[in-house]
Amino acid sequence: MEIEENIAHNCRANGVTVLPHIRHSWGDAFPTSDPEWDIVIASDILLYVKQYPKLIKTLSFLLKSYKPKHKDTSPRKRFILSGKDVQLRWPVFLMSWRRRIGKEDEALFFNGYEDAGLVVEHIGTRVFCISPGRLQQNPKPLNLKTLNPK
Repeated sequence: MEIEENIAHNCRANGVTVLPHIRHSWGDAFPTSDPEWDIVIASDILLYVKQYPKLIKTLSFLLKSYKPKHKDTSPRKRFILSGKDVQLRWPVFLMSWRRRIGKEDEALFFNGYEDAGLVVEHIGTRVFCISPGRLQQNPKPLNLKTLNPK
């Protein structure tokens, strides 16, 4: 329940609708075969190197099984992320971490995504975007409020 409470707290603190949390263990079958979502946000998930293949499997499924909710096949949102003006095209996985991991472990993780056919882009200090497509630079951004941890 702590995760759900933290998500709700951060959403309310930033004036956005409370986002859902789906309980799931990396690598297991996802609870739904047709998930409804546009963006996956994660923080500090690179603790256990032996879990990287399971994490990559799950996120590859989520990114590759995406079905747009709207007729527009390339929904995009503009944000300021880590001081950069970017335009995200759904689906997207945004990830941040603060703990230091070795360069070899870091390469193992990110190369695994590229081997799975996904694009990894570094968009700020320890902030990454993983998607089936590329980020696009924008001249007129919208601000994405930084989530304040509990």
